[in-house]
Amino acid sequence: MGGTTGFGVRYFPLPLNTDLRVSLVKRPHYWEYALTTRQNDTTYSAGLFDNGDLAPTGISKIEVRHDPWKGVQYTGIIQWVGPVSDYTGNYQWKDAQGKVYGGNAPLSRFTAGYAFTTWKDRVRILNNVGVGMEQFNQANVRSGFITAPYTQTEISANYGEPIGKDVNVNLGSTVRLFTFPTYSRYQASIDVNPSIEVRPLKGLTLNASHLERFAKQNDRVPLSDLNFGRYRETNASISYRIDDKNDFSVNMIRTRVKANWTDKQYFLYNDVLFRFNALPVLIGPTIGYQWYPAAANNTRWLFSFSFAPK
Repeated sequence: MGGTTGFGVRYFPLPLNTDLRVSLVKRPHYWEYALTTRQNDTTYSAGLFDNGDLAPTGISKIEVRHDPWKGVQYTGIIQWVGPVSDYTGNYQWKDAQGKVYGGNAPLSRFTAGYAFTTWKDRVRILNNVGVGMEQFNQANVRSGFITAPYTQTEISANYGEPIGKDVNVNLGSTVRLFTFPTYSRYQASIDVNPSIEVRPLKGLTLNASHLERFAKQNDRVPLSDLNFGRYRETNASISYRIDDKNDFSVNMIRTRVKANWTDKQYFLYNDVLFRFNALPVLIGPTIGYQWYPAAANNTRWLFSFSFAPK
């Protein structure tokens, strides 16, 4: 779930030697505020995060995620939503007109495992064991926690080949299997992700990618954030880099398109990105537009800041 109504910055890089990013966004009913950093293959984040446009409160979360491409893996997440007085059951809320919207459940999840690679690091095999605790509702009242041990097996593969000097094609895929032994449940999913990059002129780059996700399960899994479903998404962009190393100079002009075919949401973004020598990335204003035919009030102009590597 992601929201687009409000103003502020998300994951803004601070001018420090370490990669520390700050989020501060005023939403319709709450503030987002968070700090995130990644050091030595470990992501640390803490704060109140995005919970959609209509939620009465954000997601309070502390997360530590160590996920190198290969080697020891571990994750710890503590997530809370609330207190919320107008829950209607199953982590939903009503707006002023009585329409019901879905929410995020309070949960904690801890995992440990190991990943190794083969075929010149093109194939990654991950095995994790973990336990999750998620609060459930009964009779529209928060009642207690589901505790669910689980296993995770994931195989990812990427294969890319250049076509001449200016075209790269890549095909990525990921197969996942979650099992929940104490609930006799499982979920299997597969992602297929082809992409292409074309550089027809110096500084000009065209990118396009597509994601197809298929999923099968014998019942809804007990931990909602591990409940993968059918999903289709296409992304495309065209960017032009300007070779100017001066401070406060325009370094990139970019247009991006995103189509979420599953939820029928479509986005267009136009970025002008500047170089600031004190910052580790390019940054600049974005003007975008969102089409959401299923809900007229979600068709809107979008104004934000965007980033790109230097």
